[in-house]
Amino acid sequence: MQDKEGNLWMTTLGEGVCMLSNNKVLTYKENDGLSGSDLYAITGDAKRNIFVGTQDGRVNYLRPNGSIQVLETGLEERRYNRILAMELDSKNNLWVGSDIGLVSFGIDKDFNIQNVKADSNYERRRT
Repeated sequence: MQDKEGNLWMTTLGEGVCMLSNNKVLTYKENDGLSGSDLYAITGDAKRNIFVGTQDGRVNYLRPNGSIQVLETGLEERRYNRILAMELDSKNNLWVGSDIGLVSFGIDKDFNIQNVKADSNYERRRT
């Protein structure tokens, strides 16, 4: 993913998330506050906030100041919960695709998850 400053962001399996900026690599790992190191999905918004999805169903929110907040999604309690895709829409809903389906989260201005919406057949429907 490329942010509005032109930095490239990449997820890794086992090594956290990396940002390539001016030919230098900055890496965020578990000891920096990430909830895990096996990361599959990443997206960002116009305010330079980065969202990273983990193998255990959590979303890590990286703020422009470098701090990290772990957003509990409810997916972490389910089997086969790996987050594979994420996208923010124009209404600030975070759409998350996992091994077991699609769910959206309304995110308020403080980045608290509100209004979790999942298909009623969430467990049975695959994306």
